[in-house]
Amino acid sequence: QQTGHERRDEMLERIRKRYAARITSLQERIRRAGQAVEREREQARQQKLQTAISVGVTLLDALVGRKVVGRTTLGRATTAARGAGRVLKEGQDVGRAEENVQALEQQLAELEAQVAQETEALRSEVDPLVEELERLEVRPKKTDISVRVMGLGWVPYLRD
Repeated sequence: QQTGHERRDEMLERIRKRYAARITSLQERIRRAGQAVEREREQARQQKLQTAISVGVTLLDALVGRKVVGRTTLGRATTAARGAGRVLKEGQDVGRAEENVQALEQQLAELEAQVAQETEALRSEVDPLVEELERLEVRPKKTDISVRVMGLGWVPYLRD
């Protein structure tokens, strides 16, 4: 049984080593993709803030300025519209980055499921408790027997 356990453990370790590099690589890619998602979210937030400020300044200038529709007001309105387009683009970038993270996590889950499937198959295939044992008869030899202590037991019995 002990050698069966050792053999099974050795085979399980081989399976783990075979997949360890791929699992580590995927985990690193997921970590970097998560950082990209955070970076994209921050850029989107900054772009929204920039666009809101641009729109606010344009409206304030149109309402308080001398000319309602001047060249400056039109230029600022155009800049604000471009900013709104960039906000949409940044939102799409965040969505793509999140999809990338989800795809990588799916790949990792599939790889871990594959490892679990192989280890389970190996455990059922090489189970030392179910293994067929071979009967081996070992006959003692006189040279293998040594008497160290000899004793005599006596129980008194009285006959009538």
